[in-house]
Amino acid sequence: MKSPDTIDRAPLPPHCREAVAARLLPPVETLIDVGCGEGRFLIAARGKYRSGMGMDADPERLRAARDRGASVVRADIESGELPCRSVAAAVCLDVIEHVRDPASLLARIGRSLRPGGLLILSTPNIHYWTRLAARALGGPFPRTSSRPGAENDGGHLHYFTVRDMRDLLSENGFAPRRVEGVCSRRGPLAFLLRRFPGISGLGPTVEFLAPGMAILAEKARRHDAALNRSDGSKQSIGSQ
Repeated sequence: MKSPDTIDRAPLPPHCREAVAARLLPPVETLIDVGCGEGRFLIAARGKYRSGMGMDADPERLRAARDRGASVVRADIESGELPCRSVAAAVCLDVIEHVRDPASLLARIGRSLRPGGLLILSTPNIHYWTRLAARALGGPFPRTSSRPGAENDGGHLHYFTVRDMRDLLSENGFAPRRVEGVCSRRGPLAFLLRRFPGISGLGPTVEFLAPGMAILAEKARRHDAALNRSDGSKQSIGSQ
């Protein structure tokens, strides 16, 4: 597979989901990007992992990721078992709100991680202040997708607060360790972060000023036995 250094170096806003997730990720040996899209996280995290693989169901987006030099594989993120095992870390950025069964996705990611493996997950924050204001003032249900012209809120099926996501992770074998806000170049959080970078992980900041959240979690040790019982058909990430 190609080195992370060969992936194109397109700049990303410093507080977008890929950049925040890359900062949360410690150096790891192996990594998977579940729902990798066009490989933007693999760009942002170059140098943080030695061997990485992205997976997605969309052939066009996978082709774009390969053009950037990313190692990717087509996989059924919605319901299929992930084609790897015993990896040190997984990222899953703005995917969980699209799947029918979020708990099932977390279980399958857990089975792909080694004991004590890390997960970095991001999703829109339904408690963002403009969304709360829209509901309080009797407006329509707030959109959480940033895709221009996207119908049906970009295909979002689920909406989460920070507490919702912490609880969902805890109920499915992960121990949340850190939460940070995700935002675009504009907005009150971006304005504040340029002046006070240390507030990005403060509870009220993430809860009300961040349109999105990124959570670093660790696979709970008591769930390692389930991983050891998984079948031997999955391949090591390094074999890609």
